[in-house]
Amino acid sequence: MDWVLSEFRQLNVLVNNAGIQRQVNFLKGSRDLGEADEEVDTNLIAPIHLSAQLLPHLRRKKEAAIVNISSGLAYTPLAVVPVYCATKAAVHSWSLSLRHQLRNTSVRVFEVAPPMVATELAGRRNRAEDGEYVMSAEAVAVGVVEALERNQHEVALGAAANLLAQREALFSAINQ
Repeated sequence: MDWVLSEFRQLNVLVNNAGIQRQVNFLKGSRDLGEADEEVDTNLIAPIHLSAQLLPHLRRKKEAAIVNISSGLAYTPLAVVPVYCATKAAVHSWSLSLRHQLRNTSVRVFEVAPPMVATELAGRRNRAEDGEYVMSAEAVAVGVVEALERNQHEVALGAAANLLAQREALFSAINQ
């Protein structure tokens, strides 16, 4: 942290883009628990710790932002990757809480939920397939920048936008 802040004094945006996604079958017992712990540490604990460590610096900036990358799977989980889905749902919930805690500060909190991104995580090395279900990393980066420019705190991209719309419609129906 000392090195980052000494080398990048003007830093005012943190993008938490951690992601490990593993298939876990709980019917096989505790065999995969070590990997599940690593997935939770990478996808959830690391962004929480990094944000907490950078917040004193970010709060001193006139304008600052924390951008948390969640996933469409935060809204509609996929049973074959349950820990990933749970961590991204937790990132969503944490983003809401952090946004509320920081509401009277200069730090804005954003959440961007992309669909599958064409990266090694998705088993799609260097394949830029922009579309509804698979986006290139570059397209996701553009979505992040646009969210910041529009001050849109919660953004779902591609097919994830459909999942977010369904969630909002459900909550709207429940609250009528």
